Amino acid sequence: MLRGAAPGERRGGRQKGTPNKLSIGRVKAAIATATPEFDSLDQLRLIAKHFLDQATAEGKKKNSNIRRINDCLDRAARVLRDIAPYEHPKLSAVKLGSDPEAPLNLSGLSDNELASLRRLMIKIGAATGVSHDHSSRRQNARLHVVDGEFGTTR
Repeated sequence: MLRGAAPGERRGGRQKGTPNKLSIGRVKAAIATATPEFDSLDQLRLIAKHFLDQATAEGKKKNSNIRRINDCLDRAARVLRDIAPYEHPKLSAVKLGSDPEAPLNLSGLSDNELASLRRLMIKIGAATGVSHDHSSRRQNARLHVVDGEFGTTR
């Protein structure tokens, strides 16, 4: 007479250690992203190109669907918007600074080049609203040229 499974005995089901669908998917994704030929930016470029190609193909049709064209262009724009910060960083994302211990050496510049640099720094200050007046105590850092070296003072 058969009764249920004996204590510790397994009948049917997945064998111990066999991965489920989710685990297999994670492993495949890790392998795909770890391979040197996989580049996420390239994949995003391909996706954007795909949407642009779809919009172009739809536009060439005799009875083109304007809504579909706009939808494809909108999708391409969203993908390209995601790519843009990596290809063209914003100026504010680039940090420029000087080391007070090792200021930039400008001794190799001629008098004309130093004068041009000074005019440029004044113009940059005027454009950004930063005053280069040494008597101003409100600004956090001032640019100055001392003995052919360019640095900051606080």
